[in-house]
Amino acid sequence: ELISGGRVQANSGIWVFTPDGKGNYRALWTRDFAYMVENAGDLMQPAQVEACLTYLINGIRADGATPDRVQPDGVAVYVGGPPEQPLGEPNLDNAPFLVIAVDEHLKRLPKQPAHRNFRDWAAALDRAMNWVPRAASGLVYNDPARPHSPYGFTDTVGKTGELFFESLLYWTACRRMAEWHQKTGDTEAARKYRRRRVSCNGFGF
Repeated sequence: ELISGGRVQANSGIWVFTPDGKGNYRALWTRDFAYMVENAGDLMQPAQVEACLTYLINGIRADGATPDRVQPDGVAVYVGGPPEQPLGEPNLDNAPFLVIAVDEHLKRLPKQPAHRNFRDWAAALDRAMNWVPRAASGLVYNDPARPHSPYGFTDTVGKTGELFFESLLYWTACRRMAEWHQKTGDTEAARKYRRRRVSCNGFGF
């Protein structure tokens, strides 16, 4: 009921899933949708999940910033707050959350369509992961001189420097990207993501 109650039809005709179960938050939020797919994806129609993932992936900016949300009119919004009054910079957590959602969906599909979808999405997902700022240590880094919103549900907390929760998100996203690149034959890309994971492992991940 919550999943069905939160659906809003986009201008393109697809159904997007809102966070509140009532459709009042009229947009497809990346992190909320990732939680939904991870924990209730088996209750959702695969074609609808795939359409939403494509909707988000198509919104990844040329520089790699991942949408905070995509509106029913197809406009991607990258920063928290009203689109006409953005609050700061694009959130640091959206790329890892999008990768998590993709991985959870693909794991539920047969091998051939899963591999085909990942190949279609891989370049955009790589661009999104490359956008996330990291320190020399490999951890996700929020520059105190130019801070971003970190994890979206702590966006009122002034967290800067090396961020451990956001780095854990990035670590698990790197693991998932490495696995899918390996499965689809891009061993060099898989190796790069494994190296990124190792750079975080020294911090207890």
